[in-house]
Amino acid sequence: MLPDRPASLQTEACMEHIEALRARYEEELMAIEGVVGVGTAIDEEGAPWLRILTSQPVDAVRKRLPDEVREHAVVVYVGEIEAQ
Repeated sequence: MLPDRPASLQTEACMEHIEALRARYEEELMAIEGVVGVGTAIDEEGAPWLRILTSQPVDAVRKRLPDEVREHAVVVYVGEIEAQ
């Protein structure tokens, strides 16, 4: 978090950073084998993070992520996603 700022402004600034990461890396992330989705989320404590959905084991995908993304991402195994 950023020092000397109200929590709501810190969260907003963090969310803007996460959204910027998503926008900058989404195409690259979707090209990684096993990545089936990219989005943003807020955890139980109100902290924003980048959510990477994968059809492969989490560890296999995590090591393929760019370093900057890996620091702010939670990789979630969801299996194959099929259109209905």
